[in-house]
Amino acid sequence: MGLLADLFAEHDRIDEAVPLLRPLADAGDTTAADRMVDLLAEHGRVDDAPGPQTDRDRAAREG
Repeated sequence: MGLLADLFAEHDRIDEAVPLLRPLADAGDTTAADRMVDLLAEHGRVDDAPGPQTDRDRAAREG
């Protein structure tokens, strides 16, 4: 998915790239998380970037 996200990003289609990167980032893939945050920042969408997660956030997500 990272390569497809990169292809979308190269064509300024971050609305397609971010949904591909977010599940990877949520699963703990720091490379995907960094790429997603960089893309959002480059396009002035820092409010869409995820904040730092705590152990409590992870536990809540896992149920």
